[in-house]
Amino acid sequence: MNTIAATNTSHGFFDKIVLNALSKMTLGKLELTLPSGEVLVYGDGINNIEANIQVNHPDFFKSIALYGDIGFGEGYTLGLWDTSNITNVIKWVLLNIENAPSVTGSKVKSLALNLFRVVNKLTHLRRANTLAGSQKNISEHYDLNNDFFATFLDKTMTYSSGYFTPEDLSLEASQYAKYDRLAKQLKVKSTDHVLEIGSGWGGNAIFLAKNYGCKVTSVTISKEQQKFAVERVKAEGL
Repeated sequence: MNTIAATNTSHGFFDKIVLNALSKMTLGKLELTLPSGEVLVYGDGINNIEANIQVNHPDFFKSIALYGDIGFGEGYTLGLWDTSNITNVIKWVLLNIENAPSVTGSKVKSLALNLFRVVNKLTHLRRANTLAGSQKNISEHYDLNNDFFATFLDKTMTYSSGYFTPEDLSLEASQYAKYDRLAKQLKVKSTDHVLEIGSGWGGNAIFLAKNYGCKVTSVTISKEQQKFAVERVKAEGL
């Protein structure tokens, strides 16, 4: 099945690069609807995988051209594109991964996309995780605002997945289950002195001290997290 254009709308620089890459992904079928209403169809229709993507913003193309599959995924979370069936989109990408120059794992190379990746890597070198760089990078992320993180984290303020056994545990309960599982795996005793690298907001350290009676030393380079954790420790009387 050839690419079908519903209109003769001209495409921008990044658009052309990404659309050219898509033209090499010939398995299954992808229906791509552009912000202008133009509809492009890619693929031979074989393999029974049919996907659709609605491009909501022109930055969809820039994101993919500059950041490849990472940009594609982040574009979805940012609302740059949408679909009626995300599972089929993923299946279509995986089906065509060998011919997708913007996807990690592909054997096909695109000069334009590779040049953009080089520029992107050089930019990231400016944010290298040296001693000073790491502190700056972490500060820019974790020192945003504790109230911001509290809007989507549970009361433990734990920024990682919980242990959902059983599966119907609440997020807060799953975090306590994770803390306890880790402590049991480490065979933590009241006579132990636990060193925690990366305090988060203090949830795990407080749990260990309260429930296992051990001494905990927790370190962080995030000023906001450190301040929050210290206040929690004082409130717990530890």
